[in-house]
Amino acid sequence: IAYDLVGNPIEGELSSFRVSDYLTVRKEVMGLSIPILAKAALHIGGGLNQHRTVIPSINLLKDIYDVNNIDELYNEANESWDGANFISKLANNSTPSTGAHIQVGIQGKLLTLNVFANAKYTFILNDDKSSIESFPGLNIGIAYGI
Repeated sequence: IAYDLVGNPIEGELSSFRVSDYLTVRKEVMGLSIPILAKAALHIGGGLNQHRTVIPSINLLKDIYDVNNIDELYNEANESWDGANFISKLANNSTPSTGAHIQVGIQGKLLTLNVFANAKYTFILNDDKSSIESFPGLNIGIAYGI
């Protein structure tokens, strides 16, 4: 639950964002090909991942506006602020975490056209090591090239 400056509860959804890096090792399980013309493959794999999550907070706002207390924050919010350092301030107020993932993917090639789809399930170990967050993901792409 979030609270306003006077202590009244604020209802609604609070958004956050996460930047993730994945290192995946995959193995082709099944493949079909017509030399030079086409290829299709099924892959499975897994690997490690790391994440930096930014959750909006009063401390984040204090850092963005470069103030020390809430009264200053209210006054500074009405002024313009320097957006040049915004990304670094988000990084300074992010929570790092690590984990692992498993994935299954299909890939098809026809001459220089490449189509792929990867289904991934990610496990994130939280800082206190007592709870695990997990979520699915699906990537679909088309590429053109040699």
